[in-house]
Amino acid sequence: MTGDDLINRFDPKVNIIYLLQKIYRGATVTAVGVVTCEAGYAIRYAMGYSPIKFYMSIYPVVRVGSKLSVYMIFLGIVLPVECGLVAYIGIVLYNLSVLCSVAALIIKFNANAWVLRYLEETHALTANEFQSVQKVLRVVAMAYFASL
Repeated sequence: MTGDDLINRFDPKVNIIYLLQKIYRGATVTAVGVVTCEAGYAIRYAMGYSPIKFYMSIYPVVRVGSKLSVYMIFLGIVLPVECGLVAYIGIVLYNLSVLCSVAALIIKFNANAWVLRYLEETHALTANEFQSVQKVLRVVAMAYFASL
């Protein structure tokens, strides 16, 4: 499914891979890499890979918590000493978002490795295409690492 969400992603709630128009219609190695990346998530999710199921279940809560954490830490520091608990809750929420990012990185590497193994076994790409897709997947994974 294509859309204007400004992000390529797999949504496990509806089992749909959303792709930007330029990726969906693209005939480039980058497009193939992005599609295989998202397909890796979808396939691993469908296979019952427990880390991705756990991650997908807690992600919405952690996303909200990560946005609130900075404000809660700030409020806990600014408010009187009795409100220090607010800062501690903010620190816990922030740490949960970091743990969620680590889990996302592990899942990303797992999904990429699975897809690359599948592509290699099925000979779906030429050797040059495979190497290029491998590089794209590495760059995507490193972007996750950098955001961590």
